[in-house]
Amino acid sequence: MRLQSMRVQGRGKSYNISPPSLLLICSLFLLPLLLFSVIPVATAGNSNVKLGDSEPENAKNEGSCFCRIDSGVLDDCPCTISTIDQFNKDKIYNKVTELVGRNFFRYFQVNFNKPCKFWPDGDGQCGSRNCAVDTCPVSEVPEHVLNHKDVEKDVKETHSPVSYLQEKLKEFLPLVEPLVVYFKQFAEDYLPSQTECEGEPLPSYHKVDTQLPANSAELVDEWCTLDPLDSQEGCDYIDLLRNPEKFTGYRGPSANRIWSKIYSELCFTQEKEGDLCLEEKTLNRIVSGLHTSITVHTCRNYLLQEEDILRGKPAVWGPNIQEFHRRFDPALTGGLGPEWLRNVYYLYLLELRAIAKAGETLNSQHYGDPETSEQVSQLILAVQEFKSSVKDEQELFDPQDLSKVEILSQVKRKFRDISHLMDCMGCERCKVWGKLQVTGIGTALKILVTPGAQLRLTRHEVVALINGFARVSTSIMELEAFRNI
Repeated sequence: MRLQSMRVQGRGKSYNISPPSLLLICSLFLLPLLLFSVIPVATAGNSNVKLGDSEPENAKNEGSCFCRIDSGVLDDCPCTISTIDQFNKDKIYNKVTELVGRNFFRYFQVNFNKPCKFWPDGDGQCGSRNCAVDTCPVSEVPEHVLNHKDVEKDVKETHSPVSYLQEKLKEFLPLVEPLVVYFKQFAEDYLPSQTECEGEPLPSYHKVDTQLPANSAELVDEWCTLDPLDSQEGCDYIDLLRNPEKFTGYRGPSANRIWSKIYSELCFTQEKEGDLCLEEKTLNRIVSGLHTSITVHTCRNYLLQEEDILRGKPAVWGPNIQEFHRRFDPALTGGLGPEWLRNVYYLYLLELRAIAKAGETLNSQHYGDPETSEQVSQLILAVQEFKSSVKDEQELFDPQDLSKVEILSQVKRKFRDISHLMDCMGCERCKVWGKLQVTGIGTALKILVTPGAQLRLTRHEVVALINGFARVSTSIMELEAFRNI
């Protein structure tokens, strides 16, 4: 079929329009429409939308980040997200928030001079004023915090037949020692030497970590580095209330370098779905939950406007819903955003269970005043009310299973390296809160795998555990706020 010329009437005149001219005019009208229809699609499919870009259409859907986490039960826990939300809101949040404001919990020790063991060249210091923290003069630290003595847990003596024989042997050892020396000399002189056994070597987990300082043998039982034990004279006291966690502007290559190393080298990778065991999955979900919790805090307390001293304009902080959706919207994260949010709840339950288990040890601490001790007891009673929890800690790192002991060694080594990475941060505020929350998680893991009778906690660990739990509890409350924005 051929196109015919079209006769158009306009402004008192008529025009004949040929087919080629007709196609040209249609193209001029249709091209802008096509362009405007394509641009939103390209933007929505771009996972690297920057602040200041138009907000994706799917980000306007308030439930887009939450619909997948609000349905069904949480993995490894027979409870729903809504159950945890309500329990945290009714029983936990107010108690733990008030508790971390007490003097015992508000002062945290940090060594800012520890070198980065992974890249000695360092990343330099963050240039933003928001990255700096105010250290607390010793004269301002309460005396009961400054001179706190950690509680030594009394270990009851056991009188088993084996221990009884051991004690008796110690009594008679001086009498038989000359005979032992004589026989040893006789064996060296007259008996043939024995060759080394060529059987299977001992598993690697029996070896002592020779990289630890000579005076820090007790650190073998710790999951992370503890600054006051490593170098007490080099630590500063930080008032956490005067230096809250917030967005500082610390990002780019330096910050990405740390998280990249954690995810690429210190987390466990799997070649196929279901390839990881429970312990390996636990470490990965803990790291993801920590990263997500920190991100939620910064999105909730975001720097919306820089301070302008010349114009007399103060810095403006507040929630950044666009940044939140950029971080967690399924369409912008390959569908992973909701899973990252679920891991915050997993971390919450793990620390909740640890506090419940360590109730007796926590109650035995010297908090400096009766009110703080009472608030700690009330928090412990509250967390013990929550009946559903993550997998029983007896399933994690079962000491009766040699393969589990080997996994314990690997997980502990990886987590200690994560704690060392906190020394590589160029942002002081990020370093404080990173060290605190990593130490809190390490303390929770230590509690879960240590028999109650053997558990000992330093003040540094207790402060980190409770403050770290308070941050995750706050994250859950902030997620509720983002639902309603």
